[in-house]
Amino acid sequence: MAGRRLSSEKRKSQIVRVSARLFSKKGFKGITTKEIAEKAGISEAMIFRYFSTKDDLYTAIIKDRVGDKEDIFLPHEAVDERDDSKVFGALADYLIKKNEGDPAFMRLLQFSILEGHRLSEIFFKTHILIKVQFLSDYIEQRIAEGAFKKMPPFLLARVFLGMIVQYMIGNEVFWKKEKIHYSREEVVNTFVTLFLEGIKIS
Repeated sequence: MAGRRLSSEKRKSQIVRVSARLFSKKGFKGITTKEIAEKAGISEAMIFRYFSTKDDLYTAIIKDRVGDKEDIFLPHEAVDERDDSKVFGALADYLIKKNEGDPAFMRLLQFSILEGHRLSEIFFKTHILIKVQFLSDYIEQRIAEGAFKKMPPFLLARVFLGMIVQYMIGNEVFWKKEKIHYSREEVVNTFVTLFLEGIKIS
């Protein structure tokens, strides 16, 4: 099947978008490259012209969703100011906002975890682990300065980001059709206040 003539970059981007949408609906095992090609209006061979392996395609999906490793949002200015609420709030707001813009990606990650797929591993190593380590380093610094209670910094970072991720998953899986909705600001403020009140030294 011949597709419209697009530039190399636009064609590559099209394949990534179509693949992500299909994978998020049926999982990785439920979709073939042939189906992707049909939905994209191209030949199956064209997919492998741009992505020599499926791993290349999955990595491209990650980059399309969250950007390259170097572009990951981290609130360094808030860290320099020791503004605890701003550090945690900025990260929470960023993650929730990104998910609101592309909720299908959260379903995609869930499929990859359940099916033991490499997409979740790639995402974890290139994005989640970086944010956890960033928060862990900040928490450790604040503990040393006497602002936070002495608890495992890395575990605390995991707990905070875990709350945010669980909230996003819950919204997509359980609460999507419920009538009660909260603004992103309400959600962020609630999580940050709850977390900081538990670890700050009065």
